[in-house]
Amino acid sequence: MHLEFRYEAEKEFLNLQAGNKSHNRSHPSDFSKKLEELGVDINSETTVTAACRKIIAEEGISAEEKIRLFSGGWRAVEQDVFERLTKLFEVENDDMEFICYLSLNERCSYNTQEGYFFLNLFSAEPNMVCVHELLHLFTHKYIKLDISSQQYNSYKESLTELLNLEFRGLVERDDRGYSQHQELRKYLAEKYTKGSGVIKLTKQLFADDTFLRLLKSVS
Repeated sequence: MHLEFRYEAEKEFLNLQAGNKSHNRSHPSDFSKKLEELGVDINSETTVTAACRKIIAEEGISAEEKIRLFSGGWRAVEQDVFERLTKLFEVENDDMEFICYLSLNERCSYNTQEGYFFLNLFSAEPNMVCVHELLHLFTHKYIKLDISSQQYNSYKESLTELLNLEFRGLVERDDRGYSQHQELRKYLAEKYTKGSGVIKLTKQLFADDTFLRLLKSVS
């Protein structure tokens, strides 16, 4: 398994649109507001791409340098991260490739079909964000549940508590999650046995009336 870092201004529009439709935040991103203040039509891929290229040039941002910086930090933990992810999800296929696109937007989305996600160009904790987003991609691929999209969103966000239980030492800080999912995360942490994996945990939690009640209360 491998994660590649890239910057493509053309991808900024996709991240902008997805980020502004987030289940977890009801307001546009700060970057979206900045573009609108600059007179950019945020619904036009052409104008968003051009605006991002202009910002990169005018502010002297070196995407290449950011790629080198983030890649260097990631390579030190990549093997351990993927070993833990494959164990958690009981995955045997080790030839999966993922892409991390850097973005000017502070709100970053992911694409489950194409296996990529976004990372802010100025992130202070890139490894934590990468593991967080990879955990989402693995969850969507290997955890299938007959629940609403909002409930699924709440569950996959609560699962990022696993960063604090299984990935300490590989990421810069603990994953705090969203305020609305704190009770779910706490309950999940109490029920989780280190090393037991996501498949077993999911079966356990979805047979637990208390967890299901908590899930419905935030979805």
